[in-house]
Amino acid sequence: MRTFLLSAITLILVFLGAILMFIRGNSFITPSQIDPLSPTPLPTPVVIEMRYSDTPARVKPSISLECPQGAWINCMPGPNSPDKRCDKDYLDWAEINCPGFMGAAY
Repeated sequence: MRTFLLSAITLILVFLGAILMFIRGNSFITPSQIDPLSPTPLPTPVVIEMRYSDTPARVKPSISLECPQGAWINCMPGPNSPDKRCDKDYLDWAEINCPGFMGAAY
């Protein structure tokens, strides 16, 4: 058992010695391995032009929407359907822009 233990310890020490010699041999860099210093090119400057205007932006809506007369819109199916005011886009717009608007009745 003792011989086996000594053999294992010797093998481990040889392995560690080989690793240390490999690391030590590769840790030195000779001047011939270094490239001559070259200047680092500077990045191209970026010019951003910003123009400000004192006049406010004008946005003209593609369609004209009006708030409904009452708080509710009747969207029940019937002879007058489909009502364009029952469209989801119109209802979303009316909820945001029309004070007192409660929604649509289905």
